[in-house]
Amino acid sequence: MTFEDQLARAKAAPRETKTVTVCIDQSVARRRDELEARIAAAAKSDTGRLSLPSGVDGLTQELAELEASAIESLIDLRFTQMDGLDWTDLTMRHPGREGVIADAMVGGYNIIEATREAVVRSGVRLEGDTEHAMSLSQWLDLFSVLSGYDISRITDAVYFLNDYTPGLAVEAAKKARASTSASEGTSN
Repeated sequence: MTFEDQLARAKAAPRETKTVTVCIDQSVARRRDELEARIAAAAKSDTGRLSLPSGVDGLTQELAELEASAIESLIDLRFTQMDGLDWTDLTMRHPGREGVIADAMVGGYNIIEATREAVVRSGVRLEGDTEHAMSLSQWLDLFSVLSGYDISRITDAVYFLNDYTPGLAVEAAKKARASTSASEGTSN
């Protein structure tokens, strides 16, 4: 295959994407834990009965309603791998913070600031299969209500799309090439 063929194939290939589901209502988990604890406490306090303890039906119904509302608080976000030059430029504008292990591990850039900028440039909100672009102010508003867990998952998705996974692909291809070269050399 010629270089031109390889380049044409690479340009025609769709960019990798990752979808992350986040919860914008952080009180849901806390309320669920509280209701489950109250249901468990009611069940323990009334162990000799054949029927459910008093009040459990109401708590169970409240838990079901909470779970239904939790579904409404989920947001799907899709991130697309950026152009390599854009990603490199972005990481160069966000130098690593001294003493921050995560920055040192990713190659010396501020992973939080770099991925936050990348999110705005490469992310969309999904409604079913329909993608909706978001403004910078919408992204900042969303970040302000997300948990650290959700922010970490977004950071990981963008980092894996643009840095980690492409690096693994190069290393795997190099190993395959070396293995092929070695086996061709021994079979002659």
